[in-house]
Amino acid sequence: MQLIKRGCLATGSGIQDKKKENQELLDYVKANKQTEWVKITSNIPTKYVQGIFILQEGELEDYIGKSTSNKLENVIDFCKSRLASWYSSAVNGTRVKEFNDIYNSIIK
Repeated sequence: MQLIKRGCLATGSGIQDKKKENQELLDYVKANKQTEWVKITSNIPTKYVQGIFILQEGELEDYIGKSTSNKLENVIDFCKSRLASWYSSAVNGTRVKEFNDIYNSIIK
């Protein structure tokens, strides 16, 4: 898990390189270490009680469709103008459930 989280610590121009390295690592584990991958993904929700929230399908920008920019303004715009439709879309079903699980863990 530390290898996955390390990408969040990168700054400046190294962020894209770190994201690529992390994605390559994840792709390798998914393809070649399936037992380990299942263990990682099944343990993600157990981290919620520790206040650690890991999105299972990528970064927030991947979820909301702003993959070209990670600016806070884009997230604010999304919340103001598209959150309701995103929540009601069947396409986002597993992601909506994941957000709800995280939200419920936070407000407990």
